[in-house]
Amino acid sequence: MSIEAAMVARARPQIMARTIAAMATAEAGKGCSPDLADVPVRLEPPYMALGQLGPGRPSENPPAFVPDDDPGGFIRLRVWTAPEQKPDWSHAELFLKQMYGLGHRAGFEIVGNEDEISTSILCQPCDVPVVVTAFEAQFEHCEVTLCAADPLQQALSSPEFQLRFRDFLPPPPYSHLLTNLTELKTTPFASLLIALGRIRSPCLGFYQCLFEPVDPGHDWHRNVQALLDFEYIAKLNSGSNLMRSYLQQAPSGDLRGMAENVETKAHSDKPFFACAVRVGVLGEQDTEAVGHLNAASTCLSLFQHGGKRMEAVSGDAYFNRYPESTVRRMLTDAVSYRPGFLLNSRELVGLAHVFPVEKSGLRDLPLRPLEPLARINSELQRGTQIGNAEYAGRVFPVCIPELVRYRGTHILASTGMGKTVAMIRMVLQDIVAGKGIAFIDPHGDAVRDILRLIPEALHDRCIYFDPGNPEWTPLWNPLHLSPGVDRHRLADSMIAAFRHVCRDWGDRLGHVIRNGLVGLLYTDDPCLYDLYMLTRRDSQEGQAVRDRILAVVQDEAVKLFWERDFKHDYRASELASPKHKLSQLVSAGPVSSMFKQRESRIDLPTIMDTGMILLVDLSKIGPDIRDTLGGLILNSLLDATLSRTNQARDQRRPFSVYADEAHLFLAADAIEGLVTQARKFRVSFCLAHQYLRQFTASRVDGLSTVGTTMAGRIDKHDAQYLAKDLQGLVDPAKLTALDPYEMIARIGGDVVRFKTLDQPAPGPEELADRIVERSHQLYYRRASELNGPGWTRSGDQGVPGARIAGPQADEWHFADDELAYEEF
Repeated sequence: MSIEAAMVARARPQIMARTIAAMATAEAGKGCSPDLADVPVRLEPPYMALGQLGPGRPSENPPAFVPDDDPGGFIRLRVWTAPEQKPDWSHAELFLKQMYGLGHRAGFEIVGNEDEISTSILCQPCDVPVVVTAFEAQFEHCEVTLCAADPLQQALSSPEFQLRFRDFLPPPPYSHLLTNLTELKTTPFASLLIALGRIRSPCLGFYQCLFEPVDPGHDWHRNVQALLDFEYIAKLNSGSNLMRSYLQQAPSGDLRGMAENVETKAHSDKPFFACAVRVGVLGEQDTEAVGHLNAASTCLSLFQHGGKRMEAVSGDAYFNRYPESTVRRMLTDAVSYRPGFLLNSRELVGLAHVFPVEKSGLRDLPLRPLEPLARINSELQRGTQIGNAEYAGRVFPVCIPELVRYRGTHILASTGMGKTVAMIRMVLQDIVAGKGIAFIDPHGDAVRDILRLIPEALHDRCIYFDPGNPEWTPLWNPLHLSPGVDRHRLADSMIAAFRHVCRDWGDRLGHVIRNGLVGLLYTDDPCLYDLYMLTRRDSQEGQAVRDRILAVVQDEAVKLFWERDFKHDYRASELASPKHKLSQLVSAGPVSSMFKQRESRIDLPTIMDTGMILLVDLSKIGPDIRDTLGGLILNSLLDATLSRTNQARDQRRPFSVYADEAHLFLAADAIEGLVTQARKFRVSFCLAHQYLRQFTASRVDGLSTVGTTMAGRIDKHDAQYLAKDLQGLVDPAKLTALDPYEMIARIGGDVVRFKTLDQPAPGPEELADRIVERSHQLYYRRASELNGPGWTRSGDQGVPGARIAGPQADEWHFADDELAYEEF
């Protein structure tokens, strides 16, 4: 071999390496150059196929960019993420792969400040169906909606907001790998979100990632393979290998490692996108702006491209070349003045992905998570409105359908959480709709508010029931037997009310009172004072009442009891217990006047059938009498409900019963009747209280079968129980952390989270006074007329002219053995 040939052979590797380097230099820098064009350009760099070594070299002067032909007019879709959405990079990549079918570029934005941080997807209007379909297919607990107002666009359109930003790009060659989420293992946006959350309003920070699917006819996979092949050959023919006459792999040019890079970057199932990434702030002062911009840019320090950090084109480079209005429009319209860099779908996931809103450390940031329980179907948007639910930025009414309301409503929440306001709102809707209602209020404030909220045109339907007024006595007789009401059922209801408030109730006590009630209900115009008189065995008044019963009673068992059993089987000491119970009613101040009179102008069946409004204020009487009277009214309403059995179904006028602090009045039998029977007669009920332990276990079980359960903030024990009733869709911890006036409800088979309606401002106090005065004139008598000298009870037999009076003084004295009775 000649010396010249030997020199050529020895220099061949070096010549080849330089040739390859020359071929690759122009190609490898595509999308990685900071050079700016005069006009907007496509994100995809100019494409030229790289052939095998030798023939087919690329031209020496390829174009630097391709002018942008996108029509503009991008819209933004707001991304809403639920706390239940977990990070899933596979689904995130599948979403991007489906975006490869778009005909135009798209984008991913994060915008915000201390008030709110939002995420959006940018796309052309014609691409919205593809974007929405692809998104919903991959993210089960997320939604996208059209942005009603774009905060970034608003800020960019305001000249007073100073703009600072950076345009990031990787170092060449584009064939190198960008750090992906497999390496990061978590979202890189945590530092970005924290930085945005520290920007004071109205200033704004933003992150913008634009990506454009490459032309399907451009085989960038082959170019990446060729560049990596060139890199491998260059490494093989460089360094110490140049001193040898044969080729040998260097550690950095290991064939297996290079092959793995080829497989990762140029994977045939991972489409390529051309990308541009910007980070900026708007409106901050110079020193603060630089600090916030540096903080927001920190997230991109997590990304390495071929082992090198990302580079950036400063905003000043743009402002030095283009008018500021052009730069602002570039960000608004999602255009670029330089080609983007190439990433496959797996790499792009790191720069554009839905991040979890419940990630540790992000909970205090102003992220508005999607509330999946606020998704309302059309059926829950008709009926009685109980609040509003916000779902994906839109507000929907939350209603209880009419058929579900008839199955009952149970409201459970701690004090101050909005129970009473929710009931008042329901009451007002019923009143305006022409329905009758009864509202039992142990506190009085709710009733007074309702009085001031009822339209004046409906005042003639109102009855204000106040048994604690010392000057006026309501004319309601709980023993008044209305048409259609069964006397035995009425007696059982009253016994249930007594038993609910008596701590030492026994069978013998119940036996005496039941026979007394049934017997009195056979007489004309009985009253509770007569029941008390029955227990005075040796008194003339008591014997007169028993004679009245025996003269008319048709129940043989009751007749035998008062003829024989009462005289022979009960000692005087055994009658002390019922005498004590009943004396509390007939000597209870203003209430006693009502229980001693026989008239009943307040007729509950009539109130139901005519759509009247009964407002019961029990705030002015003692707790024991309050509980007994509330129980009597509630049970009487149930009896009036059941008396509708003789009415045709289409003649049963809708009626609603409300009881605040329902545990004070509601017996177990009443719960069962309300739940199972009331709906058949078009009567709905609403019961509110604070804790489940206020009811016995059997009553709680009955309440769990109602049609609607509304829960505000409750304690841990109740949350554990109610979570089961809410179909396992609610974590008990959520029930213990609800804000005031925020509730979670099971309405039929749906579970929804919502905020209750605000209480409307009550009208002037004069409106309430008019209803009260009208009620006094029509449904009351002055207490002085009932208790004054010479007034006699109409209908008394056996003792003509007997005045209404409380227990005589000698009746309060009992022997020691009389006071030591067993549970009776």
